[in-house]
Amino acid sequence: MVGKCIFVVMAVIMVGGGGCQFSRPSNVSIDAGIDGPPTLTVMKSGDGTGAVSSNPTGIDCGVSCPSASAPFAVGTSVTLAHIEGPDSEFVGWAGACGGANCTVTVSVDQAVTASFKRTDKLLTVSIVGAVNGVGSVTLEPPGAAGPVNMSALFAHGTPVTLTATWDPSIQDFAGWSGDCSGTSATCNLTMDAAHAVTATYTPR
Repeated sequence: MVGKCIFVVMAVIMVGGGGCQFSRPSNVSIDAGIDGPPTLTVMKSGDGTGAVSSNPTGIDCGVSCPSASAPFAVGTSVTLAHIEGPDSEFVGWAGACGGANCTVTVSVDQAVTASFKRTDKLLTVSIVGAVNGVGSVTLEPPGAAGPVNMSALFAHGTPVTLTATWDPSIQDFAGWSGDCSGTSATCNLTMDAAHAVTATYTPR
């Protein structure tokens, strides 16, 4: 008895005494049913900025990139690194890894979140020689004002103008010291770091 072979696919089946032959039409593809390699996805959270990259390479998510994904062979150990934006600091990892460092062994699709927060810079102003509340410093944008020592927080990179005010009938402005200098009534600072300034007045 001559056997018959049946291929359950969209194809041309030829059955004859010489055996079974299988011919696939040129416009038919066969899906082997094999999934691709697992994907590692990196996302960002928080109000800060930063970049994330991977070793081995595959993920390169810059400061303006909200998320990125890349496939890795099963069992690959992937280490993620972060670079903080100039106005931010890194908070930590979450998801497939946590804490300050992140290494993921990729076995299935996995996701990691990198959190960054915006950093503020402290401006401290000291007043020396104010007379009965006369002799003060104001800040623009407003942060604090008055004839006493003060401090204010500003977002990284904020330009701040300090203005000294006094009564020339009873005192003189001796000048700025610290991160400001000179005797001009105003001083301009960029809050790319913490700053400390002293305004000194002398009685007449």
